[in-house]
Amino acid sequence: MTVPLQRQAATVGDTIWVTRTVELPPGRTLRAAEWEATDPVELLGPARITLREGAAEVAYAVSVWRTGSHTVEVPGPLLLAADGGVDSLGSRT
Repeated sequence: MTVPLQRQAATVGDTIWVTRTVELPPGRTLRAAEWEATDPVELLGPARITLREGAAEVAYAVSVWRTGSHTVEVPGPLLLAADGGVDSLGSRT
């Protein structure tokens, strides 16, 4: 997903959480895709996944090291089936 990184009162180096919530079809689990953020955005660690009643939220903690508005492309998560099948959800802008 491409996300505008704008937040009132955010300053250079603040932690910003980029999140996406997706519905989980029955029998599927979710894995966050690997993301190699590019300058001036720095990924601060692995994605956090939170499960909620038939849905999952994927959250990435990032810092931005340059002032101004920035837009990033975050990869879509992977939906995993019990039989080994994998569906990837597209990235968003």
